[in-house]
Amino acid sequence: MVSDAEQRLKSADLHVGDDFVQRWFESEAIRDPLLRSAWDNRLRSEQHWRYADKLVEKSFGKLMKFLKSQPDPQVTADKAAVVAALKSGSTSKAPEDPPVRYGDLTDREFATEKKRLGIG
Repeated sequence: MVSDAEQRLKSADLHVGDDFVQRWFESEAIRDPLLRSAWDNRLRSEQHWRYADKLVEKSFGKLMKFLKSQPDPQVTADKAAVVAALKSGSTSKAPEDPPVRYGDLTDREFATEKKRLGIG
């Protein structure tokens, strides 16, 4: 049951940890006494086997629904990166020019600066 479910998940391109499927079915068996009883009695007859198979399929369907509802980690990371870039870009200003150090200017640079300021 577990290996079949793991193969079906791989075919559906849904990847989980090594023992996730085992733990899922164990949890389902604890939560659903009908599933546990059906599984324990599956070898009694063909009818018992079909009933157990039906409940296992139902549990597998829940597993698929759960996994498909989980966010894709890569998409989530990409979205977070875009949001961070947009936030940082929208609040930052262009760096301001450093103040002019008039003592370091050549005569030509000083004359250009005076013209820019409208002095002499």
